[in-house]
Amino acid sequence: MLMKRKVKSPKQAGVMRNFLAYNVWERMQIQFPLSEHGNKTRQIVALAAEARCSKSTVQRILKGETGLNLDHIEKVAEALHIMVYQLLMPNLDHHNPQVAKCAFVTEER
Repeated sequence: MLMKRKVKSPKQAGVMRNFLAYNVWERMQIQFPLSEHGNKTRQIVALAAEARCSKSTVQRILKGETGLNLDHIEKVAEALHIMVYQLLMPNLDHHNPQVAKCAFVTEER
């Protein structure tokens, strides 16, 4: 008797991936403005180069896809001059990102 394989449905992006995608997009508009880079693809390429990761990695982050590597997210955060936890915050003020008091020693100024 043959057993039928259960078809897996694609994973849906969770709420944190949506926050990450939105915040990376918004910060990218500040760090790599369209006025300097010309189009979205060039913005993505510029961010990928600054973050030392591939263009497809940045695209996956922006699409909220699953299977992202924390190391890549950290590199993207560094390229955007922001902490990883800030990229996961809802309602982030992108021109003046909120800082959690004493979250990290490096943030103390």
